Amino acid sequence: NFAALGASSLKMGAGTWSLTGTGTVWDAGSGILTLDAGTSKIIIANTGSVDKTFNGGGLSYHDLENAATGIGTVTFTGSNSFNAFTADPGTKNIFAHGTTTAASAFSLAGTGANPIALASDSAGSAFTLSQASGTVAGTYLTISDSTAAGGATFNAAHSTDNGGNTAWNFTLGTFNVSIAEAASAADSDSAAAIFAAAMAEAASASDGETPSRTQAAGIAESASGTDAVNGARAFGGVLAESLAAS
Repeated sequence: NFAALGASSLKMGAGTWSLTGTGTVWDAGSGILTLDAGTSKIIIANTGSVDKTFNGGGLSYHDLENAATGIGTVTFTGSNSFNAFTADPGTKNIFAHGTTTAASAFSLAGTGANPIALASDSAGSAFTLSQASGTVAGTYLTISDSTAAGGATFNAAHSTDNGGNTAWNFTLGTFNVSIAEAASAADSDSAAAIFAAAMAEAASASDGETPSRTQAAGIAESASGTDAVNGARAFGGVLAESLAAS
């Protein structure tokens, strides 16, 4: 663990700082640490069940990765900024309400088996994630009380909106986009190719957000016909019915 003891300065250089402890794994204090982050990377590495806290002291860091994939949470306090902020699949990321965590690039890619949790330390009181430009391509997230800001587009595909969120785009991911592309394709060969890829995804899906394998097989048969564009459009109704039923 790291803790600033009184007024001090820290030059982090180009190395990796691996935090393997529990409790307050990083404590920059409040206004007492002068930081030169260099091109360093901080990894919160303890995967145990004990909760951890990263008190950034409102400073600017280079890269941070939360790799604490165990039962324990990691709480981030202070309005800190990063070059890159990465949360690994299965991590539980708690942010102090009223704070803003800014990054040039957020990486928030969970999985169906190991979603990423983003939540406030006080239910009903929001925290802010800010990225100036581009797109945050979040997948398999569980989000509550989060405000997305800064100018970037914040997407959350295959994710759960637990309320209190602002400016997040909750979507079904690439599957429904593929269907829309197929439906608007100018020629049936292109439509069929796009549609077939969508069907392959549907047939292998197990997350409950895409049609069943049986439905997918039936639609795949339809996609082999000569009118793939109309077939794709028709599938929109099947898809909507399937999602409503689930």
